[in-house]
Amino acid sequence: MAKKKRPTIPVTHAVKIGTMAVQKGLNNEGEQTYSWDVVQKCMHENCPALDTCHYEAHVESDGICKVLKAYIRSATLVLYNEQKDLSAAQRFQVGMHIMPLYKILCKLKIEEVGVVRAVTTNSRGTLVVNPLYKEIRETIKTIDVVWRSIGVQGAKRPNTSPTFGDGSSNYYDKMEAEALEDM
Repeated sequence: MAKKKRPTIPVTHAVKIGTMAVQKGLNNEGEQTYSWDVVQKCMHENCPALDTCHYEAHVESDGICKVLKAYIRSATLVLYNEQKDLSAAQRFQVGMHIMPLYKILCKLKIEEVGVVRAVTTNSRGTLVVNPLYKEIRETIKTIDVVWRSIGVQGAKRPNTSPTFGDGSSNYYDKMEAEALEDM
């Protein structure tokens, strides 16, 4: 059995992950890629995930947060290898809209590691869920909305629109047309 080819990120892009460089280089098809994926410095003692972070003791010479960099690298890897045939405008939107949202999501997840109690009691004695969880859910929803707004649904982004038996997704147009026929 042949070995499955391991997905890669082109070197020109890989060396620029986490930097202020907006133009990251060429993708595997030779097309320009863009991304706003700046990774900030490691917060060391101020990081809510310090006690569980296996990267902290091995901070790179540039001092950046290796958890965030690894997260961005993973998201980039998926984008390069699963989202083919994007237009230049879609590639720009993925890099400048989607990647910053994934970065925010990672930072929220790092904050969540430091949450001791998911539910607390307010001054009135009412149980209250930590609002960080809502923010994480909202960021995930926003990522999904942005993916759809730039037209990326393909095999890896399932179309959640209701369909008719013929597989079309213009549900409301067909429903209106059927209603008009019945008049």
